[in-house]
Amino acid sequence: MSRLLLVTLGAWVLAACASGARPTPVRAPTTATVLGHYYMDGEGLSVVTTGMTVEQPVKEGLSVELRGLADRIEVSRPDSVNVDEGNPDTGHTHEGDVDAITGASVRVVEGEHLEEWRFEGGAAVKLARRMGDTPVAVAVSGRVSTETDYLAFSARVAGSVELFERNTALSGFVGYGRDRVSPLEAPPGETELWPATHMRLVTGAALTQLLSPSLMASAGLGASFQSGQLSSPYRRAWVRTTLFPEHLPDRRSRFTGYAGLSWALGQGVAVHARQGVYVDTWGVRALAPEAALAVEVGTRGLASVRYRFFRQWPASFYSPRYEELHEVRSSDIRLGAQRGHQPGARLAWTLWGRRGTAEALNLQGGYEFSLISHLQLSEHTTLAHIVSLGVQGGF
Repeated sequence: MSRLLLVTLGAWVLAACASGARPTPVRAPTTATVLGHYYMDGEGLSVVTTGMTVEQPVKEGLSVELRGLADRIEVSRPDSVNVDEGNPDTGHTHEGDVDAITGASVRVVEGEHLEEWRFEGGAAVKLARRMGDTPVAVAVSGRVSTETDYLAFSARVAGSVELFERNTALSGFVGYGRDRVSPLEAPPGETELWPATHMRLVTGAALTQLLSPSLMASAGLGASFQSGQLSSPYRRAWVRTTLFPEHLPDRRSRFTGYAGLSWALGQGVAVHARQGVYVDTWGVRALAPEAALAVEVGTRGLASVRYRFFRQWPASFYSPRYEELHEVRSSDIRLGAQRGHQPGARLAWTLWGRRGTAEALNLQGGYEFSLISHLQLSEHTTLAHIVSLGVQGGF
């Protein structure tokens, strides 16, 4: 939930740190990141994501970033199942890196096999300056993604400032998005409702405070306000023994928050702890505590392990099966009660240059295991594996 705020904050802090005034202007290197993910779960879904980001300095403190990625989604089900692996509310994620794992909006029945592609492109302009002794950074970005039945646009303005001799960092963002869903086949009796659109306004802020040379605290808040057709044309709700098209409210407000501590223990070892919280106007609530351990491996490597626990309470209208036909209805298990365990490990290795500099050539890889129990469905769990591999360097 709070990952978006953390990724955005990290990007801004790094940009601000790199913007210090120099006596003699030196051209910053062009940086490129290529990253791939492979996702596979026990529900028959697999996603291969490949992406690339290139950042080109224009002049001192000013750079342009271009980003693109492609998803290959494959769904294979042995039984009759209705699935929507995309984001039902906001379209696809809009984050500051290239490791998005998303899915297509599809319906697979009677053991059918489906393959689909999704493509995304984005651009950003970043400006980093000093106002006196205060580093300031601003970024304006936009992106567009498309697949067979989905078209999404979004734009965002973000900024950050470092205060009190760079012991305090404040950041914030505001964005807008509009998505259009054009199903290959509209739900029975709802042809006049499709194609349909939905819109979203997102905003957030984060604070990082250095408490001592070895201890740092962080906190953030985020909000998303959505309106329009939030139902999926592919999902169904069980009413006794019959499947009906799902009907969701046409508005949803979502709020996230987190607080965390990072402690450098010495000898190249650091621990991180974070508590996330989520609530929305549909009645969904969630808690997500997380802990991580990072260890330097010589002068070239950085290894980390983490564990995240997730507990979600269901939407007020959700039910795996209804006894009567309700105006608002959904049997989407992601709106139900869940409990999740997500351990993972990651290794970054510098192949060339000095670790932590823009000119270095870095290789990174990771593995994450996800086990989600759907508490309102007896003995129903989703087991997933995520493998990532990437390379980043400057020239």
